[in-house]
Amino acid sequence: MATFTHYQIRRFNTLFSQYATASDEPKPKTKSKPRFRLGPKDLHLLMPRLGPVVSFPDCQHIIQRYDSSCTGALDFEDFTDFVADYEITLRERQWSARNHYRQQVEITAARDFVNIYPTEEDYLDTLLLNDPETYFTRVDVLTSEVLRRGVIDDINILRRKIVVRIFGAKGLESHARVKVRPGTGIDYKSIDPFIRVSFAGGVQETTALIGAWDQDLSFNVIIPPGELHEVQQWVERQSFEFSLFDYVALSHVP
Repeated sequence: MATFTHYQIRRFNTLFSQYATASDEPKPKTKSKPRFRLGPKDLHLLMPRLGPVVSFPDCQHIIQRYDSSCTGALDFEDFTDFVADYEITLRERQWSARNHYRQQVEITAARDFVNIYPTEEDYLDTLLLNDPETYFTRVDVLTSEVLRRGVIDDINILRRKIVVRIFGAKGLESHARVKVRPGTGIDYKSIDPFIRVSFAGGVQETTALIGAWDQDLSFNVIIPPGELHEVQQWVERQSFEFSLFDYVALSHVP
């Protein structure tokens, strides 16, 4: 089994959490966090992030092989065991694809092939074998430099775009109030809600609700440069603040 770096484990954990769902195990009497696992459907959606598309039946076979708890799904430890083996499989496919490309380049009759795929990387991209999300790549030169210096001051690393999607708000009816509307008179149960989101010193607002929001609010953030632990502490201190307002009354709804 391959040995992953701490950085890779964190990336695997991020990927896992994006697709895993809470298990249906019986809840214990003690209050504990639900365990998240990857079922066949979850794994089927995740696989294109790691390489070529894998069929649903193949995802079922993967789970049968790596499911250590016999729950019909993979926990995070099962997932990393699978990823370690899958990395080897992808490397072998990549090696075979590179050899095939080089053989085609040497064949005069394969000019059309070369015109379609001018470089090996173009051919690998078509086969989805060029490390789509670089989850399997080792620590790159930039990361190595950051770790060596212990300081992050590169603006390309520090500049981040955070997108928050607002789908809706629960319990809006309880905040309805009496309003006087021009041309229609008194509305005894009315609210024109919008949401204000604050993050890292920035503020964004949705429009007033019409049907459903389903709106994206973007925050362009520049993390203050500094030593690794300072940057990490700054990131950990940040949090989102969501406030609900009534647009017409311009008042805060608690």
